[in-house]
Amino acid sequence: MVFEPGPPSIRVSKPVVSREGMHPVATAGLVSAGGGPVLFNRGAMVVTVPGRQRAVKIAGCPSP
Repeated sequence: MVFEPGPPSIRVSKPVVSREGMHPVATAGLVSAGGGPVLFNRGAMVVTVPGRQRAVKIAGCPSP
């Protein structure tokens, strides 16, 4: 999976990907380029899930 948080000032760590049944689950850390707190708009997050034949792009990240 590829996480794109929106602003280039936010860095994303390499995601840890697993499965819960048929559902993929991924976790990644966010770090501010300046070292301060990370503030970002979850609606700007884009997650790309590559597959064998195509990729799925998910725009926005709802709160849990």
